[in-house]
Amino acid sequence: MTIHLNSLENAYLAVEDDPLARAWIHRDSSAIRIVSDLMDAGASPSPADRDWVEVPTPDELNLKSVLMELFVHQVCPHLALPVYRCFGRQDAWRSYKELLDQQGYLEDWQRFEERSLRDALRHWADDHAIEVASA
Repeated sequence: MTIHLNSLENAYLAVEDDPLARAWIHRDSSAIRIVSDLMDAGASPSPADRDWVEVPTPDELNLKSVLMELFVHQVCPHLALPVYRCFGRQDAWRSYKELLDQQGYLEDWQRFEERSLRDALRHWADDHAIEVASA
């Protein structure tokens, strides 16, 4: 099975945007099924149906905090203390992004986060014997 990276990323982002959503990829057709209370495109595949592979959730990939630490370490280590302070408040991610924007690093962060997510999804696909075509 081959799936386009953009399709896999869009399925992942649908799950990221809706914590009640789940997405699956069909092994033979590369069809994507997304099921949630907000947008129901069909019933969830049966767990016994091995033709469907569930797309990972953000919790399963666990990228956010790891990427934040890696980005700060590699790109803007001088912001380590202010970033640390952001995560001591409510709305930590909003504060973090505002700090990066003020310091001129927000676009760098967005590119870093997107590239890292795509790398993580490619790795996940490899682990599940799914071929990914770059779009």
